[in-house]
Amino acid sequence: MRPNLTPETETAAGQMVTPEIEAQVRQTIGAELRRAFLPEFSPGENVDLVVRTVRSIYIRLVERGHASDYWRSEAPPDSVPPLWATAAKSVDWLDTKNGTSDHETAMRLMKLGEEVGEVMQAYIGTQGQNPRKGITHTRADVAAELCDVILTAAVALYQFTDNPAETLDHHAERVGRRIDQIKER
Repeated sequence: MRPNLTPETETAAGQMVTPEIEAQVRQTIGAELRRAFLPEFSPGENVDLVVRTVRSIYIRLVERGHASDYWRSEAPPDSVPPLWATAAKSVDWLDTKNGTSDHETAMRLMKLGEEVGEVMQAYIGTQGQNPRKGITHTRADVAAELCDVILTAAVALYQFTDNPAETLDHHAERVGRRIDQIKER
């Protein structure tokens, strides 16, 4: 049986998104949703997150007269880079499930350390450093693990600034200026 995904829906904790549920989410909102930006939901995502997103869209539509052009931001949908869209979705999910205590902040920072360890494990696997195992990873595995580090850092950054994308951009600009100064010497 498919869940009813109206704004009043209560879902079972931990229920996962299936292609059928995703199709129903899209159908629930109807024609307005097809005209409006909606983040992609992957099979296996938590239904609670999908339902909260659907509720948010319903609220925007109701507040602004049921016209998706009114609730859509001025910026085009693709103006939010996937890194920050995914990080924001992760932060929302983690905040809802785990809260925002100092303990949760520490856990997110520790998760970053775990991800760095996975990068090192993958790189060691590309070198065949363990003779018993041989070569166990590829360069693509290392790249994927590095991406996990970047995403995990982006999620953690939300705990320390209201605008993590802008904070990162400013920091990158400062580092770029320092590099330029060093190169000029």
